Amino acid sequence: YVPAYRGTFRVDAAGIAAVAGDDPTAAAARTAAAAGECANFLKMEDVTAGFKRPCVIDLKVGLRTWSQHGHDAGYIAKRCVHDERSGQAEVGFKVCGMQTWQRRGAGDSPRGESSDATTPNEEGGGGGG
Repeated sequence: YVPAYRGTFRVDAAGIAAVAGDDPTAAAARTAAAAGECANFLKMEDVTAGFKRPCVIDLKVGLRTWSQHGHDAGYIAKRCVHDERSGQAEVGFKVCGMQTWQRRGAGDSPRGESSDATTPNEEGGGGGG
């Protein structure tokens, strides 16, 4: 599933000063912030809207995490080492993060290791989510 494109938005320097990451996009955002400029970002559909307890997984699909266009040799070498170490270069994907929900007494809480998925507006677990 691909989220719908909702346009772009601008963020002033104060809002982007702490952008993390060593990729070219994050570096460009930090450079813009240091120069007191705004940065443009894409707005995408919130695919978790309508779910009370969305279960989300961040998968990176592909054999590599770099492009031959727009990356310097040092960045490419660093990503190649990372891709080999993470297994992505061999299997073609990697799990970068996930959030699922686990019932705890009267309340629910997000957990990284639970598999108690829920469907939209459903109080209990057991459905797809």
